[in-house]
Amino acid sequence: AGDEQHCCRGRAAASGSTCSDPRQYSPFAGADALSYGTLVGGMATIFTTANILLSANLQEYGFRELTMLDFLPTGGLIVVAGIAYMLLVGRHLLPNRESSTRELAQYTPPPDLPDTYQLDERLWEVRVLPGSPLVGSSLYKSRIGAELGITVLEIQHGQHVVATPPPQTIIGTNALLLVLGREERVRQLETTGTEVCHTSHEIHTRATEALYPSEIIVAPRSPAIGRTLSEMRFRSTTGLLAVALWRGGRSYRTDVGKFRLQEGDALLVQGSAEQVQALANEPGYIVPDVSHLHRPDLRKGLWAAGIAALVIGLSTFGVLSTALAVLLGAAVLVLVGIMRMEELYSAVEWRIVFLIAGMTPLSVAIQETGLAERVGEAFVSLIAPYGALALVAGLYLFTMLIGQALGGQVTALVVGPFAITAATQANVNPIAVAVAVAIACSASFLTPVAHPVNLLMMNPGGYVPGDFFGWGVAWRWCRLWRCWLE
Repeated sequence: AGDEQHCCRGRAAASGSTCSDPRQYSPFAGADALSYGTLVGGMATIFTTANILLSANLQEYGFRELTMLDFLPTGGLIVVAGIAYMLLVGRHLLPNRESSTRELAQYTPPPDLPDTYQLDERLWEVRVLPGSPLVGSSLYKSRIGAELGITVLEIQHGQHVVATPPPQTIIGTNALLLVLGREERVRQLETTGTEVCHTSHEIHTRATEALYPSEIIVAPRSPAIGRTLSEMRFRSTTGLLAVALWRGGRSYRTDVGKFRLQEGDALLVQGSAEQVQALANEPGYIVPDVSHLHRPDLRKGLWAAGIAALVIGLSTFGVLSTALAVLLGAAVLVLVGIMRMEELYSAVEWRIVFLIAGMTPLSVAIQETGLAERVGEAFVSLIAPYGALALVAGLYLFTMLIGQALGGQVTALVVGPFAITAATQANVNPIAVAVAVAIACSASFLTPVAHPVNLLMMNPGGYVPGDFFGWGVAWRWCRLWRCWLE
């Protein structure tokens, strides 16, 4: 589904803004446009769940599958009409309401995270002496972190330096460990054949230059709330090293893994940009500053664009079915290294997959029991006397109203058999009817529960359920008129 890019003017004055225009811009004013753009953009392509399901229904009745060319003429004009609607009408319906996430949006990361967390006060250098029981053991087996609550930031063997060492890193003779923790905890290492001293200016400079930390925040209703990092096996599951914790206006740099996390806790973590980005995609964490994570990769971008064009071409011209074309594209993404298998797996919305799998038997039962035929006959006898356009309009209205409660995916499974049967009995082109019903399934504008993207935009936009109804009514009639003409 394509996202409609739209800049919307907010009527609520942004806090602290210096703009001289009294009609100031809200950073969240375009949340409704993003929501509608996601839904409207999908009407011009086959690559939307409801569209694919309607295509499968047609094949079950012996008709050809739908392609991109079936949706592009009608859906493309709807996209143009949608942009015009949001520019001319929708932006004037924005509520004068503060976003519940405004404070987060205005968050400015500290200029120097290590200094903010006061890491230099707890930095120590530890030399592992010959004969120490630590020699030959891994960081994990040494229990330095588990028993003493201190963090090993770096291990140096001669000229070889390992920053953010993984738990399996072996400690050698005369190794230099750069650790973070309270002095009394670090001094306990001296009983294990080590020499401890406070970091010199040179070591401190090297350490701060080697640190590329990121700050993550425990989100409301996060599954991490009430659990410790040790219990969650945070290091092994994310690959990130938790360096410090910020709570109640102060920094904690010792026993970080033993704190039971609370909503709003900030963690200073060290790791690769990819690891931080993976954590940012998890629902339980917020990464306020992601600017340093997005490093454009031109090669991967060109590969991804080429694969997307290949998938669209194979599907549009009927070389492969839509499902096979998309599956092939996903496989190529993994084979050429654009995405890892784990990323591909996590990108799948499994709740939707299982919802469709659970509702598919109902759709089959509607067809095999004859219910679709009987309902189709009743629908035809009621509306067909008024003509084919009335039949299409009636199916469109019925579908979009049902979709406000069930959602587009389920609605396609339930209404699809009825609509195709009614079209067949009324001698109306079933492919045209299927396209109209598929477009109606994407008309999830009146309620926030009609589509997941509406729920996602409620909090950033500061919207309430009534806002969706106000924006959606006029737009629905515009779309119905466009489908009627088609």
